[in-house]
Amino acid sequence: MKPIGLRRNPGGGLEANDFTDPYLELVHLLTQAAGLEHSLMLAYLYAGFSLKPEYAAVRGDLTADLFGLHRLDSHDDDDLDKPHNLLDVAVEEMQHLGTVNGFLGVLGAAPVMTPHAFPLAADIYPFAIDLRVLSQPVAATFLWVEAESSKLTGDAPGSEPPAFQKRVQEALDQLRDPVDRQPVSHLGSVYNAIVRVAERLAAKPPTFIDPMVDWPGWLSKMDWILGQGEIAHYLFFRRIFTGEAFLPSSPDPGLVWNDPDSDIYPSRRLARGSAWRHARHVIENESARRLAWLGDLHYWLILGLLDHSYRGRDRTGRYQAVGQMTRALWSIGTELGDTYCVGFPFDPLRPSYELGKNSPMEVQGILRLAIEAIAVETELQARGLLPSGYDPDALTSLVAELQGSGG
Repeated sequence: MKPIGLRRNPGGGLEANDFTDPYLELVHLLTQAAGLEHSLMLAYLYAGFSLKPEYAAVRGDLTADLFGLHRLDSHDDDDLDKPHNLLDVAVEEMQHLGTVNGFLGVLGAAPVMTPHAFPLAADIYPFAIDLRVLSQPVAATFLWVEAESSKLTGDAPGSEPPAFQKRVQEALDQLRDPVDRQPVSHLGSVYNAIVRVAERLAAKPPTFIDPMVDWPGWLSKMDWILGQGEIAHYLFFRRIFTGEAFLPSSPDPGLVWNDPDSDIYPSRRLARGSAWRHARHVIENESARRLAWLGDLHYWLILGLLDHSYRGRDRTGRYQAVGQMTRALWSIGTELGDTYCVGFPFDPLRPSYELGKNSPMEVQGILRLAIEAIAVETELQARGLLPSGYDPDALTSLVAELQGSGG
């Protein structure tokens, strides 16, 4: 397991001084943040797909406003107080990924659509982030990632009670060696470091950056991401960890986690494997593998569309990516879990998702990928294997739009 290059200092903050040039340091930190946000989004989706159907309210479901296009770049303080589910949190991580890539874009840097390899080991976390079914220890990792500094490790104002901190530590201990009891960095520390370095760069930006960059606006967006994780996401995962999300009216909601074989246990075991035909650990059930392969194709289309959008000024690719998520990928993930007890593989396609050497060739790459997906979709439809919520028009309409744009 390879560290990702982010280190904590003895005081618990993230070190951000590898480059003397603040431009290089900021691009580096934003690149790492993009990989982390993508990895967390997949971890949250995978955990959501593992939930039993009777806990659909905690897993979440698609609504007209969930991926609302007006939410791609905006934020509202009301979002911090609204009830959350796992899909909500995953969508917000997707929005964070988009915001970070937007900041990279104004700096003239390339977008980052590649997650860190699983399992992700980093010095800033005392455990590896991986694709896991939801359990109390896994909920503890999510809680830890989103927590404000010292929330789960100290006695500062606002820290959790010692008994609760101990419960979280004991849960984390089940996933690895005993947890380091010293202060550690959390996801918020990455954004604190980004803000510090961005302030240095804003004081004297390079001449090749647009002089009209809204530095206060971008700093505000980074602060918003930090706050959304440390407030809304933390409170949601706290309810998952304590069991209150599943048994809200129970005097002892924690009993939901007592027995993995009980009917009330939130998740079911998912077989983990790749949809690549000749992978070392391939999904054994061929029907599930082919459905997972279609899911991978949609996942790669989403990343290719987002990459293409963030390299240019056209937002169309972002809207198209939302369409592939809402109309196809989500139903495939739930079907794999509910029908086959198989986890969505989220297989990597390539080191980056720029599918061509220039914009026209990138559109060609995306178009060919969509046509490939249509062939798999047609096969699965003939065999009656497409999920009920899957929309076949998601691909055909995308192909029409790409061809109409000159692809």
